[in-house]
Amino acid sequence: MEKALVVDDSRLIRKSIRTELEKFSYKVDEAADLAEARKKLAENDYDVVTLDMVLPDGKGLDLCREMKYEQRFEQTTVIIITSLIDDSVRIQCFQNGAFGYFLKNSVREGLGVFLQNVKDFVGTCCFGGMKALLVEDSKLQRNFISGLLKKSGVSPICMENIDSAMDLLKSGSYVPDIVLIDYFFGSGKTSGEFVNFLKKDYNFKNIPIIAMTVSDDREVRNSLFYTGVNDFFHKPFDVEEFYLRLRAHLLNKILLDDMEKTNKLLQLQAITDGLTGIYNRRYFYETLSKEDSRFRRTKEPYSVILFDIDHFKRINDRFGHILGDEVIREIASIARSLTRDSDSVARYGGEEFIILLPETDCGGAYTLAEKLRKTIESTVFKGISARITGSFGVACISETRCSEKLVNLADERLYQAKNMGRNLVVSNETVVK
Repeated sequence: MEKALVVDDSRLIRKSIRTELEKFSYKVDEAADLAEARKKLAENDYDVVTLDMVLPDGKGLDLCREMKYEQRFEQTTVIIITSLIDDSVRIQCFQNGAFGYFLKNSVREGLGVFLQNVKDFVGTCCFGGMKALLVEDSKLQRNFISGLLKKSGVSPICMENIDSAMDLLKSGSYVPDIVLIDYFFGSGKTSGEFVNFLKKDYNFKNIPIIAMTVSDDREVRNSLFYTGVNDFFHKPFDVEEFYLRLRAHLLNKILLDDMEKTNKLLQLQAITDGLTGIYNRRYFYETLSKEDSRFRRTKEPYSVILFDIDHFKRINDRFGHILGDEVIREIASIARSLTRDSDSVARYGGEEFIILLPETDCGGAYTLAEKLRKTIESTVFKGISARITGSFGVACISETRCSEKLVNLADERLYQAKNMGRNLVVSNETVVK
């Protein structure tokens, strides 16, 4: 059961608010002044606190401000009860961290419904696990907005200045899902440079940025949009408006992230062999073209190894296609484990594989091919009682000066290895068994 503290010097008003909150299943405590309220707050945790604007020993807003300076009360909903509502009261409530305000004569008609509506709406914001970067130089406002974010399931990291926020993002250790930033900081500094940094960095391109400003000047609003912010709040803002915009931007962020994941998956599927998980023939030729262009610029050699599994049809006929596929997968795994990150291992077709080796001459390529041959020969494949071997053709760009002829040369040497008895590596003028 949620708990509420009602602070008002009028017994009648306290009873009215208690009755309203109890209808919505709150367990209610009462205090007649600030001293009693402070004592109860020190001894208990409350979900909701209603504060009369003026009390015998001080102002309710003073206690509200005290509470919001403490992290313990970040998520406590503080409602100011007042006899008068105008722009001045609204601004004072916001500046002191109040969640909202109600006229005394309308408490019974709306307070409980308001709290329930906010709770229901926040319940629809399923943003658990999402992260927010909040940059605000006012500690009270940081705690207030941080509390609003936490209520919706968003985990905030709070910074009091732009430099600290910039250092955090540049470190690469933290990528938020949304950024909320005050526009004006001390010494006339604004958040424009920070927003420009975010918009230029690819890692942050989908992150919505919400600026907050006390200025209602049109030039400031235009400046915010020109720098690339997605939205802005004019302080003071209503809590309901805050949650509506927060939900809209985070839902859009989720959609963009899902689209990006889908696109990346489609791109990966387009270049990956479905059986083995290594690259496919299409990707090999795209990479070969890039490597050949690099060779034209730098004159750094590159090589190709083309190999296949000896007598693979016999393996399929004897042990079945399921185990045959397992052999292909295992050999692909062996090839990946013996190559560098800069190398490209691809399934060329059927039981054939091809490897592109940047910055590798004929000798280096031959050494790797021989290592692969020996590893495959010595591997015991699950469910296969026969010995598995491979035949290899090796070629270097320095031999052909043409990428297309390079692959053809490797292919010729592969078939030469087969004609010479298989389980061989054939390189330039070198045949080793």
